[in-house]
Amino acid sequence: RVWGPRFRALKEGTAYVIARTKDGMAEAKIKVNIKRYKLDGISPKQESYTVVVNEKGKIEMNFNPIKATNKILYWESSDPETVRVYNGEFRGLKEGKATITITSDDGGLKTTCDIYVKKPIKLESISPKQESYTVDINEKSKIEMNFNPTDATNKILYWESSDPETVRVYNGEFRGLKEGKATITITSDDGGLKTTCDIYVKD
Repeated sequence: RVWGPRFRALKEGTAYVIARTKDGMAEAKIKVNIKRYKLDGISPKQESYTVVVNEKGKIEMNFNPIKATNKILYWESSDPETVRVYNGEFRGLKEGKATITITSDDGGLKTTCDIYVKKPIKLESISPKQESYTVDINEKSKIEMNFNPTDATNKILYWESSDPETVRVYNGEFRGLKEGKATITITSDDGGLKTTCDIYVKD
């Protein structure tokens, strides 16, 4: 198929692309050979993935040869109530295991990938590694945090300064803006746990 100076190969074979001037007095012709590269093998880049309930992931694939013409794949979960999959992207729905079967459109090649789904590990407490920080005006620093347990699934935190004109905070990083003190309140996304950290700004 040709449009303007561009063309697309639709199937294996040979075709000629002819360009003519508007008055038909001159033309140029180019031969185009279209070759199909057959898919010989497929495999997941990882044999298995582990996620927590409601976590999403994607199965990345290897193709042999890399320049195979048809890389269309079909995906099927052995247990759609545990793992749902669509076009390589999956989500863990409940604790357990599911095997994803991947089939190629070219040649019907098959391979599998195991998905393990585990329960989230609940966050029980949070605390700053230092109770307070002292910085100069315009100096930046970061509040480092302790999580209990250390392997808790959800470590998302929200940060709020009691005096944004003295100390500005974003995602744990703060800057002292003027002399004074501000208290940073840290709240966990998991369970709404709260703790505080004092920031002193000196001139």
